[in-house]
Amino acid sequence: MDIGGCWEVLASNSAAARYYAQSSTVRKGEVGSKSDMAKVPFGDILRLVQQGDAKACRTLDQMAHYLGVGIAMLVTGLAPDVLVVVGEVTRAWERVGPIVDDTVKRLSFTGATTRILPTNPEAEPRLRGTIALVLQKHFGAPFIA
Repeated sequence: MDIGGCWEVLASNSAAARYYAQSSTVRKGEVGSKSDMAKVPFGDILRLVQQGDAKACRTLDQMAHYLGVGIAMLVTGLAPDVLVVVGEVTRAWERVGPIVDDTVKRLSFTGATTRILPTNPEAEPRLRGTIALVLQKHFGAPFIA
């Protein structure tokens, strides 16, 4: 499946919900129809993956592929030493991580050795606050007396 759009359209939690809905064979209007399934929270998809649901696994794999495509562009353009991934997707990193790594290796032609690290979901709120403080310090509006 090759679709166009920004990274969020292809590699976000809402993209995963859309992939899950698009893989449905239920007719419109029935319980479990695409319109009904598009409302499936990403956390539910992750639970289904843990239970071995094939459709949820394919959904997460597709999201992971596009996450890798976007990260490959960052690695190619910026060559960072470390790239930190935050969000609910890190709860399934044991499945997502290898797909992301493989995609980045295939698509990044710079030879950069960027480490891609998931955050700990429990520590994520603190990390986001820390990142906001660092960004504000370095990129915030200048202080004018």
